[in-house]
Amino acid sequence: MAKKVLTPVTKKVFFMCVSEDVDHPIRWSLKNDFKSLITLKAYKGVKDLKRALEADPCNYLIVDSLVFDPILKHTEEIFAKYPFLKILVVLPPELTAVEVKSIKESASVTDVIIRPFTPESLYAVLYDSFGFKKPKEVNIFGLKKGMVVADNIFSQSGSEPLVECGVVLDDALIETLKKHNIKKVNVHDDMTKLLNCWEYQKCGFSGQCPASIFVDADGYLGGVCAGRGCMFVKDTILNNELIKGKNFVEKVTLMCSKCEFCKIVATDSKGAVSHSNFVEHIKNNKADKRNENPLIEKPKIN
Repeated sequence: MAKKVLTPVTKKVFFMCVSEDVDHPIRWSLKNDFKSLITLKAYKGVKDLKRALEADPCNYLIVDSLVFDPILKHTEEIFAKYPFLKILVVLPPELTAVEVKSIKESASVTDVIIRPFTPESLYAVLYDSFGFKKPKEVNIFGLKKGMVVADNIFSQSGSEPLVECGVVLDDALIETLKKHNIKKVNVHDDMTKLLNCWEYQKCGFSGQCPASIFVDADGYLGGVCAGRGCMFVKDTILNNELIKGKNFVEKVTLMCSKCEFCKIVATDSKGAVSHSNFVEHIKNNKADKRNENPLIEKPKIN
């Protein structure tokens, strides 16, 4: 029997606190489409949720205005403590367009969805606001390094998974699948767009590295804080080594250009990675508080 691969991708953590009428469609949509990408934890009340947020890290939060009343008071309190958290709010149908617009435009709210809604409409919100994309079936010869397996893969004779759901494919693993005559695989082909540098590198420095706490850069190319703009932040960590005191040219040209994650981000963004775009994103960001300037200043060309 082939050796089972046990290197799953870092999953995004969803916390949910909603009423029973929307509990099922949310669970169905999240687990059916994104089971290899997420961990979902549900809580029954405001107090339980807030205790959970204090105890465990969370990437995304889904809250219901029928449970959280007044909704903006609670989301603003949560956002003040966890400004990197992306919050989706479930709203009742009787709200006016003006009321919905006011909630949606709050700095504490990433997006809203109005009941009644289907799993399909929830998926549309998750795709538009959070960047989540459904898996697709790919021919074995179309597999590429960085794709994430969306379902367990079994060999023709094996009862145990040859590759487990959530594993990030590399060249060696793709060759192994070919040798086992695997024809097609369900994958998330853009998972690296959901990963931050510390998740991809598995360095364990989330919360310590400047890129992971640079709130004003949140959302740049779909990352948390500067998780996908780490090349433009000073004193970051590369290959478990602190890159301290480097100027723009030294860090970006000589070091980050050799980083596999930076290469993936550059390819996925199709040229959108640039110091000027990064700075413009920060200027347009919703974050209220500005950090002490952690940017590497790009040298002026005379």
